[in-house]
Amino acid sequence: MSILHAYSQTVADGTATSVVRPSDWNSAHNMVLNIASNTAGTSQISGSDIIWAGGNNITLSATSNGVTIIGPNTVAQTVQTQASGNIAGQGFTSTTTGGTAVVATHNSAGLSMGVPAFITTYAAQTVQTQASGNIVGAGFTSTTTAGTAVVATHNSAGLSMGVPAFITTYANDLTSGRAGTGTTLGFTGGITGSMTLNTNGLNLALSELAGTDTWYATGANTIAGTATSGTFSNDGYVVSGAGGVSVGVSSNTLVISGGGGTINQTGPNIAVAGSTVTSGTVVFSNSNGVTFGMNGNTITASAAGGGGGGATIGKWEPYVPANTTTSTPGQNSIYMQRLQPGQNVSFSYIERRMSNSAVSSSQARTAGYTIDYGLYSRGAGASSTQMTLMGSSQILMAVSMSSSTVTFQVAQGGATYSASSTTTTPLSLYTGFKHLYMPFTNTLSAGQEYWFAQRVSSSGSTAALRLGFMENTVINNLTVGKIYGSTLLATDASYVGDFNQGVLTATSSVLPATAAWSQLTNAVSQARMYLQFDDGV
Repeated sequence: MSILHAYSQTVADGTATSVVRPSDWNSAHNMVLNIASNTAGTSQISGSDIIWAGGNNITLSATSNGVTIIGPNTVAQTVQTQASGNIAGQGFTSTTTGGTAVVATHNSAGLSMGVPAFITTYAAQTVQTQASGNIVGAGFTSTTTAGTAVVATHNSAGLSMGVPAFITTYANDLTSGRAGTGTTLGFTGGITGSMTLNTNGLNLALSELAGTDTWYATGANTIAGTATSGTFSNDGYVVSGAGGVSVGVSSNTLVISGGGGTINQTGPNIAVAGSTVTSGTVVFSNSNGVTFGMNGNTITASAAGGGGGGATIGKWEPYVPANTTTSTPGQNSIYMQRLQPGQNVSFSYIERRMSNSAVSSSQARTAGYTIDYGLYSRGAGASSTQMTLMGSSQILMAVSMSSSTVTFQVAQGGATYSASSTTTTPLSLYTGFKHLYMPFTNTLSAGQEYWFAQRVSSSGSTAALRLGFMENTVINNLTVGKIYGSTLLATDASYVGDFNQGVLTATSSVLPATAAWSQLTNAVSQARMYLQFDDGV
């Protein structure tokens, strides 16, 4: 802030500086400003230009002819009207005190609390208000006492029990609490004796044998007129007599021995196929599907049904060939042949007889066949309307030709055979009637219905490689009707005929997991597949 004269003098100053010149009228006055009461900083301000400044929530607003001082909406208290001792401070302190009460002081220094020591520090009990004899201790002791009662004392020393000695220590006393010390038994058949039961156990004494009673030993020797005695042991009760004869019980088995060894009862001997058993144990062994058992005192024998007494064969030819007719299977058609063995059949290969031919060429060309094969099982009851795949496998055959080399290859699983030559030797090995061994390990159960399935797909030039499987072709199915006692049937090509060889109505690139019975239909010529089941190559 500065104070100036409003009038402006334009006359130039003179040379004398000791007099008031026109410019002096235009200069600012030197001012002194004093502040008092509620102040901060210096209390006096001086100078030719004093500046007012806002601060601490104070705003100065100037207009053309005035200055406005603006404070906050809520102005902090500037005058203390409350006694200073009643103003609460913000600090907090704590300490421990004696006694049981929590004490506190709240003043201008803040909050100060005194907490009894037992709240923060556990002190052991120092004053016992209960009679010491009534306080139960934590110890435990035991001893043995006479008599039959269990006694106990529970006091400041803990629990002390007295247990009768008979609970922890076994006393071999057979006479305590029992009347008499022995007994005498009577025996029939001219044998007399006595039995004494006391602390030493059971003692049996028999007089010498009399009358017609005898002990039989090996070789029909008899020992009579000799004294016997009996004792108990861990093996049971044993009766001993002169001449080495003894009778005992061991593991629930009666053992009679003496002289030369085990004594057998007299009776018929057992003879089978020239061999006779006169002593020891005769064993009936299960064999060839026959199983032996015991029903009381009766020996039983049973044999599995299904032909051959349940025996298992390793070679089976379901249909003996009647001719050498062969046929080439349709592309991706699934052919099926019904099988129902009369005996169990265990095999490693399924064989098919086939006629092959190959023609070499100077031109480069290839040909191949994929043969999928497997076995289906037909269920019973509600499951009889479909066949379920038991397992399947695959064989690949291929030939490639060029102007100088012929290569023939057969592959099944992880096994591969390949032959190459500049001649037609590989093809000559392939050409003609052959047995195709198809690895397949399984077992057929007697009486169960199965179906063999085969699917063939070819690729490349059929002129280079051909194959035809041998079938047992019979009469043309289209010319055959059916005559029953109750009806006549005209020819029905969709009917699965007497030999149960059929083709699934739909072609497929794989053997399906299941095949409905209604999907089977006859080929034009009702033929049976020629198959062999073998347990080795």
